[in-house]
Amino acid sequence: GAAEVLSGLLPAWHHSGEQADYGGASPSHAELYFINLAGVIQTQFAVPFFEVYDPRFLDYAVPVAVRGTISFSITDYKEFIKLHRLIDFDLNTFQKQIKDGVIKYVKGVVANIPEENNIPVIQLERKILQINEVVEQYLKPRLAKDFGVSLSAMDIATIEIDKSSQGYRELKAVTQDITTQTVQAQAAVNITQMEEMQQVQMENLAESQRIQREEMQRAQKLQTESSNLAAHQINQQTAVGIAGAQAFGEMGAAGG
Repeated sequence: GAAEVLSGLLPAWHHSGEQADYGGASPSHAELYFINLAGVIQTQFAVPFFEVYDPRFLDYAVPVAVRGTISFSITDYKEFIKLHRLIDFDLNTFQKQIKDGVIKYVKGVVANIPEENNIPVIQLERKILQINEVVEQYLKPRLAKDFGVSLSAMDIATIEIDKSSQGYRELKAVTQDITTQTVQAQAAVNITQMEEMQQVQMENLAESQRIQREEMQRAQKLQTESSNLAAHQINQQTAVGIAGAQAFGEMGAAGG
């Protein structure tokens, strides 16, 4: 029960030298009870509309609002008491202090995210998970240092862009024009690459056909030469046969 918790905690604050750490006064029973039993505390926050700039188009200020919840706990009790002294400690006041700090930090991170994390302003709503991670990493060490609490979870529920604002409409128009130009330029590049590829393919086909023709011509020439050689050999053999027959005839006539 609470009495047992308090009886276990109170002696610790009165050990030698420790009482001086807290300004010469020990925390009240209620404060100790809060510190020991608070567990995880959730606090909602809302950052009102503030101006965010795309680093590529600094002429257009886009209003952005952020809402969410943080969860924190007290893990280092001694450090927590050193920071807050727990004199006239009030949970509502403490939570307001944390909320004010969170609003300041979230506003600063989101305002710089387009430049530092290469996220276009008009895509902030779609990048909420990535932004949540960046904010949490930034927030955790600062809450520990400034308030002595450990950030358990950071949950950005919404990132809202004022799409009715002049800055948003102008930025949207400019980025759409650039997107259109980019798409057109990419299409032109693709067409050029396709034409070049087709040209290369035609050249390769023509070269293949030329090689095939030359090979066919060589094969035909070789076949013709072989045929001519065979005919020549037959003619030679015939001529030899005729000459031999004539010689044999002449020998027979002489012998008669």
